[in-house]
Amino acid sequence: MPPLRGWAASPDVLRHLTEAVARRRPKLIVECGSGSSSVWLGYFAEQLASARVVCLEHDERYGELSRELIRAHGLDGVVEIRSAPLADWTPGDRAYPWYSVEALEDLADIGVLFVDGPPAATGPEARYPAVPLLLSRCAADAVIVLDDSRRAEETAVSDRWLAEHPEIERTVLPFEKGAHVFTRRTT
Repeated sequence: MPPLRGWAASPDVLRHLTEAVARRRPKLIVECGSGSSSVWLGYFAEQLASARVVCLEHDERYGELSRELIRAHGLDGVVEIRSAPLADWTPGDRAYPWYSVEALEDLADIGVLFVDGPPAATGPEARYPAVPLLLSRCAADAVIVLDDSRRAEETAVSDRWLAEHPEIERTVLPFEKGAHVFTRRTT
């Protein structure tokens, strides 16, 4: 198995994702970014037999490395590393470089969304567009995991999601790199 930690997700967040996949049995898992965690998510999806993983990747060189890793594990029938070059998404008076919206067009009924990209170096609040762009594409019982929430930038993104989307609630998990988990409020 590919190593975890460093730039890759930490083992504790992957364990949490495993539990979310086992409980919800999603048909679609979407990962913002790709790499070691894509292989792990691929094996989880393979266990479900009817699930697939779509990983949005903006860096073509890194995307090809991830594709090679997926092929080496025999998961290319379950995991798609989708080229999604960064493009400005402008919801108001500010532009956010985020994955090309064309790469999102066929995504629907997302059961698990793992937000682990784009990298912080992309720009301020690099991961903010994930919820505004993908929440409407999520299943009613979807789980959204924002990784690296020990960083002030990700905490600010998380707070913003809560303020702008009152239908979601957050659980803060004290993982190695921190993780915020979002679900829709139940009535």
